Amino acid sequence: MAVKKGTLKRKNGAGTYDEINLKTTAEQVKMTDGTTVQAFLDSLPSGGGAGAKVVADITARDALTPTEGLIAYVVDATGDSTVKSGGASYIYDGSNWIKISEFESMDMIIDWTDIQNKPNIVDIKVSATEPVGQKEGDIWIEETV
Repeated sequence: MAVKKGTLKRKNGAGTYDEINLKTTAEQVKMTDGTTVQAFLDSLPSGGGAGAKVVADITARDALTPTEGLIAYVVDATGDSTVKSGGASYIYDGSNWIKISEFESMDMIIDWTDIQNKPNIVDIKVSATEPVGQKEGDIWIEETV
């Protein structure tokens, strides 16, 4: 069966089809500290940041005189209780260092079963025939399995 481009639609109780719009916004994605990605992006300076530094460890990072937007790559970030081994990157938000990446997780393979708070997914049966009055190229979901 060939896949058609178009709008994803689902059959409703009235026998007609409603559009399904799938999207994720930065406001919906949470970081490890509980803040949203949007809040983090909004906290970044509009001027593009203050550069980057490479330092040996957390003590050296804390000895910097940072300005808002400074990024520091810490080669040995094990002084941070959330880092088990290797390095990590941090950005200074004007008052605190916020971890933005970890070296140990760069090559991580994540299985769908390990993801927390994921949406419930159902198998769907796609209608083989187009209902009367629908646009060519739309996708109709006849039922969930």
